[in-house]
Amino acid sequence: MSQTVRIPETRAMPAPPAAARHARRYPDRPPIVRPRTLSWPLAMICLGLPAWWLLGFPSTILVFMALPMAWQLRKRGNVLAPRGFGWWLLFLAVVGLSALTLFADAPGAVSGGGLGRVASWAVFASYYVAATVVLLWVGNLDETVLPARTVLRLIGWLYVISTAGGWLGLLFPRLHLVSALELVLPNSLRYDTLVQDLAHPVTAQVQDFLGYSAARPAAPFPFTNAWGANTAIFLPFFVVGWLARGSGWRRPVGLAVLVASTVPIVYSLNRGMWIGILFAAALATGRLALMGRFGALITMIAGVALIAVGVLATPLGGKIVERIQHPHSNTRRSDLATSAVSSALGSPVVGYGSTRPVQGNFTSLAAGASEDCPRCAVPPFGTHGHLYRLIFTEGFLGAGLYFGFFAVRLFRHARSRDPAVMAAWIAAATSVLFSLYYNLLPHALYVVMAGLGLAWRLDRQARAPEQPPPDEPARWSDPLPVHAPPVAVGPAIAAGDDGATPQTAGDPS
Repeated sequence: MSQTVRIPETRAMPAPPAAARHARRYPDRPPIVRPRTLSWPLAMICLGLPAWWLLGFPSTILVFMALPMAWQLRKRGNVLAPRGFGWWLLFLAVVGLSALTLFADAPGAVSGGGLGRVASWAVFASYYVAATVVLLWVGNLDETVLPARTVLRLIGWLYVISTAGGWLGLLFPRLHLVSALELVLPNSLRYDTLVQDLAHPVTAQVQDFLGYSAARPAAPFPFTNAWGANTAIFLPFFVVGWLARGSGWRRPVGLAVLVASTVPIVYSLNRGMWIGILFAAALATGRLALMGRFGALITMIAGVALIAVGVLATPLGGKIVERIQHPHSNTRRSDLATSAVSSALGSPVVGYGSTRPVQGNFTSLAAGASEDCPRCAVPPFGTHGHLYRLIFTEGFLGAGLYFGFFAVRLFRHARSRDPAVMAAWIAAATSVLFSLYYNLLPHALYVVMAGLGLAWRLDRQARAPEQPPPDEPARWSDPLPVHAPPVAVGPAIAAGDDGATPQTAGDPS
């Protein structure tokens, strides 16, 4: 006996306004589908940096924007992690454990400190968490919602902003502004050293170690060394995102910015920055040569040569020679590094959690800054080089875990031919060099982690055809989803290929 099947009536969903307008205007053309972009948290950080600098949030905005990034990851479902992420998770665990030693006195450091140590630890621990979130956020969002070119161009904007800040520091070196945050804080907090470092906008640091006052750019960062480290880290992303073919209007503008940036770079008197840029150029040259991309290699060498000739043929060349003849800080940096490592032996596993003021100035316990000698004060332990900061604040174990993660990721991307991956690899390698004499928190580390997330995603997508079919069981060396149980963290530490995830982890793209 046959039965009549009744098909229920369906009510058509109203078309979105944009689609309806398109259908009326162009009835013969299919609708244009533009996927919703999720890049706005990174755009808020990069494009809005000048505003955050004036408001007093140039660093804390990185932490604030980690919240919407984490929310987007949560909505995505399965969150994957790159090979070596286990090293980084253990490093974060050591950062947490280091809080237990905040009130312990370190050898050679000033006793006491109170809640200021807790605040310092909390601020810098939040930077590490924000860097973790951006690594996973960039690495897990696919090309449809977070294109690689968008990440490169947004980070490239940071180089443009740094160049503008460098010129601002040269033109108005003694300009000190009052941020919006400072206006609402009570005086007891407003003039705190940590708050001044984070929220007080300055355009430059004026120093006289050359025998006369010299303005060294700092804006939109708190110190000249931070400006130098960050600008050098941004440079590889700027070159790939703004100067590559297909960059449109960004290419001529980028060339003009690149030429203009040479002036604040030279006048910053940052020897470490100069070394880092030369190091990055050498890495790029070597990789292009090994890849056989001789056209790009010749173009890069010609561009570097033209800039070098321009610098040497102008008064900028004399400024470089003058800086080299006045090393000025070598001995103090060496003494501070040696003393920081020696002091860390008092807590070698998890360190002391935060930086500490130094007793005296290495020649006398009673000596320090004075009106006649403002530079006689020694910077705190952990403030002259990220390596020594890690050793002092997170111990030798924390430092080993931190660089273990970077070693794994640098090895993973060492042979990639993708320009975006090369930019991220060069920036990460340069950050390892900078850790010997520059602090990387927060912006430099944040950008490096964003770049590593992008490199991991692009390499994973390039390997996609080589992955095992769905019915093939996962290997023990496969990367783990972040929500995997703790017992499974061990395989994440082992080195191996970035392969497919277990079947329960979903699509790795």
